[in-house]
Amino acid sequence: MIDTEELKKEIIEAFKDVSFPSHCGIHAAEAIDDRVSDPIELRKITKKMDFSGKWWDIPEEHISGNSLGFNYLDSEGVLYYLPAFMLLAIEKPIYKNLHTLAWELSPTVELEPDDKGLYKHFREKFSKITGNKRIVCIKFMHFLKEKLSTISALDAEDIEKAIKHEYWQKNS
Repeated sequence: MIDTEELKKEIIEAFKDVSFPSHCGIHAAEAIDDRVSDPIELRKITKKMDFSGKWWDIPEEHISGNSLGFNYLDSEGVLYYLPAFMLLAIEKPIYKNLHTLAWELSPTVELEPDDKGLYKHFREKFSKITGNKRIVCIKFMHFLKEKLSTISALDAEDIEKAIKHEYWQKNS
C-alpha cells in the first residue's frame, strides 16, 4: 500500500518552484477546443478566468474531472496543473479524478499506425516533466493503479500499460 502522505510531500517538493503559465491557463485550454487559437485571446481568457496563484491552491472546481482542458495544455500548462491534479486524486480518489489522470498519463492508447503524431504530442506536453518530477509521476501512477484496481479494472490495466511504456521507463 502506498503512503499517500509521503507521496503528497514528494509531489509538493518536486513541483514547488513551478509558476503559473500566464499565456494559457486551463480555461483558455478548454477554449482551444472551441477553435480559439489567437494567443492574445487565450491570454485574455486566462487572465479573466484562471486562478493564477500557487498550483497547490488551485480551486478544486477548476480541475476536478477537467480532462478537456488538460488535453489542450502545452508543456508549461502540464507542469503547473499536473501536480494539482495528482494531489486532488490522492485527497479525493473518486473515479472522475482518477480516470482523468489515467488517460492523461498514458503515452499511447493502442495507437493505429497513422496516430504516431499523438505520441509526439504527448512527448511534447510532458517534456518538462523530468528528473524528480518524472520520478514522482511514476510513483503516483502506481498509486493510481492501486486505486483504480478497486474501481475500474480496465483503467487499472491501462495505467499498468502506461507504467511499462518506454516513455516512462527511459531516464530523462
